[in-house]
Amino acid sequence: MALGIVYTILPEPINAKETLFFEAGVVRIGLEVRSIDNASLQAAYANSEEDLKKLEAIVGDTPISDGGVSLHVLGTDDNHEYLRFDCFEDDPHYHYIHRTAPGEMPVNHWVPFDQAACGDMLEWTLTSIRTRLPAMLSKAKGDHLVPGLNEEVLADTLRKIEDAIEFKSQ
Repeated sequence: MALGIVYTILPEPINAKETLFFEAGVVRIGLEVRSIDNASLQAAYANSEEDLKKLEAIVGDTPISDGGVSLHVLGTDDNHEYLRFDCFEDDPHYHYIHRTAPGEMPVNHWVPFDQAACGDMLEWTLTSIRTRLPAMLSKAKGDHLVPGLNEEVLADTLRKIEDAIEFKSQ
């Protein structure tokens, strides 16, 4: 049984101007502090009537106001975002964003995070990237990246990200 919900709409785009990117060999990890609400979601999908309809079906008239640290894991070869960890205050969750062929429907597997069982999501996220990245990339159809992962490079990159998070929170 798979946890979460699979959507055929991609997560809202990364705000590259607000994201610090860290190179880690075959992957690039983006650190973004995000704030979302109904208006920002509408704006994110404004260029696609189809995506706006999908968003409306998902959100309906539910008021949304949340935010926190997001970590984005992208392939350096294709710049595809395979994983997103939204360490939000009210609704923490993560995404497996499958690599699909051109013209195929997007696969955005949204998974809620259980703070009672797993603790602090940011700590869990950093640990998961450090210890579970190969399996998580494979689940998001990023198998081709796994052989090129380098534990030392990844560990060094995660230390830099932790330092940046600590700096941002001061």
